[in-house]
Amino acid sequence: MSEKLVYESDRVFSVFGFAMSHGVLLLRSGKSNETPTRVDIMFKDVRAMEIRTWFKGLKVDEVDATYLAGQHSNPEEMLEPGPKVYALTSSGWRGFIMGGIVRFNEDDGDLFDPSAIVEPPPVRGGLWGDCKRVGDKTLLLSSANCCNQAYLLKNSF
Repeated sequence: MSEKLVYESDRVFSVFGFAMSHGVLLLRSGKSNETPTRVDIMFKDVRAMEIRTWFKGLKVDEVDATYLAGQHSNPEEMLEPGPKVYALTSSGWRGFIMGGIVRFNEDDGDLFDPSAIVEPPPVRGGLWGDCKRVGDKTLLLSSANCCNQAYLLKNSF
C-alpha cells in the first residue's frame, strides 16, 4: 500500500460540520492557550467515511484503495474513478475518508466564525442539517455546531 502524507498535527480536531448534498466535511481545531490560531480541514465529495467525532492529534495520508479491504462497511463497492482514499490516524485509532479534494486553512478566526474554505450553501434550508433545541442547548443534528451553520445559511440568501 502506498502512502502520501497530506497533513499532520498534534492539535485536537473535531467534526464541525457535514453537508450531505455536496459531501462537504469540515474538521476544526479551535484556538487554545497553546495554539493561538484555528485550523480547518475540509474534504469535498465525501462518499464514505469511518471517523470519530474528535481527534487528539491527526495524521491524514492519501492511500490506495487496498486500504479499504476488509472494512465491515464495504466501502470498496462505492469506489468510482475520481475519489481518493484518505487514511486518518489519531491516538491509536485509524479510520478513512473516501472523497475528492482536501483543503486546509489556518487563521485567527474564533471557534464559531464561518470557515474561509467552506462556501455558503447554494440552496435554502437544511443543507447543513436541522437545528433542534434540547433544554438550554441548540444542536445541529449532523454536526456539533449549529451556530456557525445557521450563520452560513442566514447569510447565503
